[in-house]
Amino acid sequence: MIGAQNMRLLKEAVRLASVIARNNKSVADDAQIRFGSPKFFALSEENSKNEVDFLSPSLFALNNDANALLNLKEVINSTNNNDYKELLNFIMEVTGVTDAVEAIKDNETKLNGAYMRGVDSQPMYFTKQNISNIFGDYERQKLDDFSTTGYSILTKDQINYIYGPRSPYNHTQALQTFSTLDEQAIRMYLLRNIRNIASNDPNLSKRSKHTAVLSPDIQKMYLNTVTDLSPPVVFSPALLTANVNSPAVFGVVILSPTLFVATIQSPRLLSPVILSPAALSPIILSPLVMDPLILSPGALLPFVISPQALSPAVLSSSVLAAQILSPFVLNPVILSPGASNALVLSPFLLSPFMFSPLYFNALILSPHAFSPSINSTGSNVSLILSPSAFS
Repeated sequence: MIGAQNMRLLKEAVRLASVIARNNKSVADDAQIRFGSPKFFALSEENSKNEVDFLSPSLFALNNDANALLNLKEVINSTNNNDYKELLNFIMEVTGVTDAVEAIKDNETKLNGAYMRGVDSQPMYFTKQNISNIFGDYERQKLDDFSTTGYSILTKDQINYIYGPRSPYNHTQALQTFSTLDEQAIRMYLLRNIRNIASNDPNLSKRSKHTAVLSPDIQKMYLNTVTDLSPPVVFSPALLTANVNSPAVFGVVILSPTLFVATIQSPRLLSPVILSPAALSPIILSPLVMDPLILSPGALLPFVISPQALSPAVLSSSVLAAQILSPFVLNPVILSPGASNALVLSPFLLSPFMFSPLYFNALILSPHAFSPSINSTGSNVSLILSPSAFS
């Protein structure tokens, strides 16, 4: 990572070049620095007035930026309606929108032809009234079961259709088990399993997990801990703990701060972190999917080769956090200011910053798209070789 002294020297060089190019016009000390980071189809303009751009032109801008080389908004407004329609048709042809619409129409025609039709050429759909006339009273009884209990029992043929050898869900053991049971036996086993789950008896299953409440982890190592579902962690702080090759699914963390906790090769899925601040806790080779960060500030949190998706940060400020080789998508940052953070070789997409100003941050070799800054004017933000599009 570029050191603080080198970063300061680069900013001063870019500021000097900008002053010369602007005929000695003064530049604010807290201006945003863009070096080798062009903007394509820019949407946000709140930072454009306080930017120092060097080798970073704005191309095809969609906002009111007067310094853009080609402002599409002005071009479109200057054309008449006929020219605008021709331009729009050209864009639709080039992008393949017309072909996609035609393909959708063809598929719709094929689907409509797949239904049986009555004497008036209208498609015949199954309804609660006519299903008993077509398949008998048994299917009507199933609809009544769904309305009252929420479930119904499959017939022998339906069980073979779902679990048989020709099904993509083929399960020989399940087919043999269910084929030997009648409807009354299936309902009895179902009720018994529900009662066993409700009793919360740990002897029923080796994989039974309980919520960890008031169970702090201090100087522990979790190695190759693999379970179907991870237990929730509530009021359980962690200190000097490592999670290695221990994925988490539905492992929600609530009111459980962490300090010196390393996560290595431990992906997380649907594991939100709520009211749980963290510090000095590296995340390495651990992808995160649908792991929102809510009211959980962090400090000194390096993310290394840990891509993220659908993991927004809400009211979770960060300080001295770095993301290295960790791309992310659909990670909006909402009401979460950041300071002294770095993004290195980490492209991102569809991740807007909303009411989240950044201070003394650096984006290095991190292109991004569809990630505008909305009411997030900060200061001393440097973009180095990080082009943007629709942002």
